[in-house]
Amino acid sequence: MKKLYFVSLLTISFASLSGCKTVSSTKSQYAIISQHSAESLVELESVINTAIGKGKVSLNDDTLTSNSQLIIERKQHQSIEHGKIMGRHDEVPEIFNLILKNDQCMLVHQQTKKEWPLYKAQCKPYQLSAQ
Repeated sequence: MKKLYFVSLLTISFASLSGCKTVSSTKSQYAIISQHSAESLVELESVINTAIGKGKVSLNDDTLTSNSQLIIERKQHQSIEHGKIMGRHDEVPEIFNLILKNDQCMLVHQQTKKEWPLYKAQCKPYQLSAQ
């Protein structure tokens, strides 16, 4: 019985090491993107579309350049004749944080804690401005 318990613990330990990355205790800090390139914006859109898995997200040129957090909500339905159609949706917005972790720019999905490296983006530490 003790051997079975020990093997189960080892299996659980190895299983937790595989799969998607999660935010670990490695030193990290909030970041912003210094300046987007066409490639970095495409990469960021691709990572976000992969993370949320529904619809297509289009981002502005200044996304994550002045704030380290990105909140994505579902677009309201519109009609050509009447503008926005009244009604609500109760979907929770998707929230992402940009961090620098070991000098690597990473996008972290706040709800799942999954993280994706951004290879095309140039990030710098995010400094809160005193107001």
